[in-house]
Amino acid sequence: MTQLELSLESTRICISCNVSKPISEFRTRHRNRKRDGIVFVYVNVPRSCKACEARYQKGYNAIHYSTKERSLRHHREWADPEKRAKTLAAFKTNSFKAARSRYYRTEKSKARIQRYYETEKGQTYLIAKWARHSRKRQTAFNTLTAQEWRAIKAGYQGHCAYCDRNDLPLTLDHIYPIAHGGTNTANNVTAACWPCNMKKRDHTTGWIPNEPRGSRQQSCLLDSMSP
Repeated sequence: MTQLELSLESTRICISCNVSKPISEFRTRHRNRKRDGIVFVYVNVPRSCKACEARYQKGYNAIHYSTKERSLRHHREWADPEKRAKTLAAFKTNSFKAARSRYYRTEKSKARIQRYYETEKGQTYLIAKWARHSRKRQTAFNTLTAQEWRAIKAGYQGHCAYCDRNDLPLTLDHIYPIAHGGTNTANNVTAACWPCNMKKRDHTTGWIPNEPRGSRQQSCLLDSMSP
């Protein structure tokens, strides 16, 4: 339907509620089209009015996108090793990293982050972040370099130091937490997947890293690092 045809049609019968309504009660969608070298605007007007569309969409979302259903569907999909590996591989591509970097520089992303920081949860995050960075600056031993961290990750060959899984990116974990007086040095750092890193938090017992798989030997004794 072109813009001219739409202007000639003043009313339309909704197929959902079977009521004749003005054309303004229907959600119009404009699409740019080109045919035989002529550019024109194609207007798509659905057969259901705005109210019926919203009612249908609300019912559909309640069935297919409820919190419980979405969570179950996500766990079922993530349990498939092939799908999980494909998704994780897509996150590591240069095109995805470039797109994410471009999005983070947009005003939309900055505004979204600012709105998050203004919430109660965002304020809690900022306070914890500032406290963590303050502890790192105040510690007497803060000598970890980027080269040392790359060597630590290479020693574990992509495997988590705690659960030994190798399907997730490795994150930096302090064996003896900085919150309890640990140091930010190579002998107090290991490579862990993010689930283990989140579970460990600032616990000092029950989390002993495995030995590196590579040639690099990491001498990390929790007793010697205790304050």
